[in-house]
This record gives sequence, structure tokens and C-alpha cells, in this order.
Amino acid sequence: MAILEAKKLNVAIGDKHIIKDLSIAVPAGKVTAIIGPNGSGKSTLLKVLSRVLKPQSGESYFDGNNLSSIPAKELASRLAVLPQTPQSPPDLTVRDLVEHGRFPHRSWWKSLSNEDKAVVDWALHQTGVFDMSDRLVSTLSGGERQRAWIAMSLAQQPQVLMLDEPTTYLDICHQLEVMQLVAKLNGENGITVVMVLHDINQAAQYADYIAVVREGEIFAAGCPPQVITKELLREVFRVEAEFLPAENGRPTFLVKGLANYET
Repeated sequence: MAILEAKKLNVAIGDKHIIKDLSIAVPAGKVTAIIGPNGSGKSTLLKVLSRVLKPQSGESYFDGNNLSSIPAKELASRLAVLPQTPQSPPDLTVRDLVEHGRFPHRSWWKSLSNEDKAVVDWALHQTGVFDMSDRLVSTLSGGERQRAWIAMSLAQQPQVLMLDEPTTYLDICHQLEVMQLVAKLNGENGITVVMVLHDINQAAQYADYIAVVREGEIFAAGCPPQVITKELLREVFRVEAEFLPAENGRPTFLVKGLANYET
């Protein structure tokens, strides 16, 4: 069953068509990765699915309801979006940041309730940043900061968590921390995760469903073993790769070089 669905989306900026007659169905309760070359429309698609960006044509649906008809506060309480480079004031503590995630669930003039505070504590614990609650966000390492932002998104108690390139600018250790956190939030809490990724091996290892975007269109979609093939890597990413055996049955590959392409 799809929790997010888009039908015949078209997005253009000036004369440039970014998304072209694109349709996609995001399965509920799963981890979905959106991958593709630079400039293919991945982040634009995420913005349309989260109602950050309005398409020129086409429709998007959340849990069966037209996305445009859902009140903003209700949508914010059910769907959390973490952009690629989120910004916060330099004097904000981790707890202050995470408390912002409770805004969709309370009136603006009311202070945090005991329930709100309990949810904030839960989000801090889930992401492993509870002991950093009083630290300034600006003093955190890249991986710690990303987990703090994810904690803020969790405090919204969303059905769907959307992440735009969550491992960008992180070293390999912190990338792994974030990907394992995503898997934990999905596995233990049943949160549907939709994330744009550059690392195809990460997508293959952590996603249940992969959508490949090329030139604003869905080139392929399905489970990792069906999607991540030598042919796809050659045709979409223009690389030759050697596939390695993996005990979990998911595809893992090593890039050997650029594909020979006739243009």
C-alpha cells in the first residue's frame, strides 16, 4: 500500500523541465531511496512530495488524500522534512532545537506540556543525543548535528520522515551512524522513510524500495536486487562495476571505471 503517491507530475523552472510526467508510489512502512545522477530531479521530487514545491501539473496524495487539501498544521504533524543543509541560530541548544518539532501539536501561545516534554525526551534518546541536550547545536560534529536535526523531526511524531541527502558532508563513520539510525527508526517505530541518496551502495543496503530518477523521469523502481544492476549503472550513471557477493542478498558493487558511451 502506498502512503505517498504522485501522478503525472511536471515541474519547470523557466524553460527548463525538471520533472517530466513523473508518477511514483511510496510504500508505507518501508525505507525508500531516491537515487539518480546530479541534476536529475531527485530533490525536486522530494520537495513536491512534501508540498514544499508546487508542480505545474499533476497530483500528489498522502495516505489517499490529495496533498493540496490537507491543512498545513495537520500535514506537519504527520510528515517531517529534513532539507540537505538545515540552519539554526548559533545560540540554540539541542533540546531547544528538538522542542521546535512539537509546534504542529500545540497552540503557539501555549508552553510545552508534560506530554510534549516526554516526546522530546523520547526523540533525544532515540537518536542518541540526550546527553548533548544542553550543548549548542553549533558546537556539535557533523554526525551529531544531523542526529539532532533528525531528533527534531522525530518530535513531530510523523508517519513519514523525508530526508534530502542526509549523509552529505559526513565522513564514512558518521554516514554509517545516520543510515543505521534510519533503519532503526523504520524497524522499531514503523516510520516510513523517504530519502534522497548519492551513495548507491547505501541505498542498496538500507532501502527496501529504490526509485531511480533520470532526466526528470522514473527510469526504474523496485527492490534493490531488481533495480541495482550492471546495466542500470552503465546506462544511468555511466560507470562499469563489479558486483561482490553479500550475505544479506543485497547488491554490493565496486566501480571499475567509466563506461564507454557513444554520444
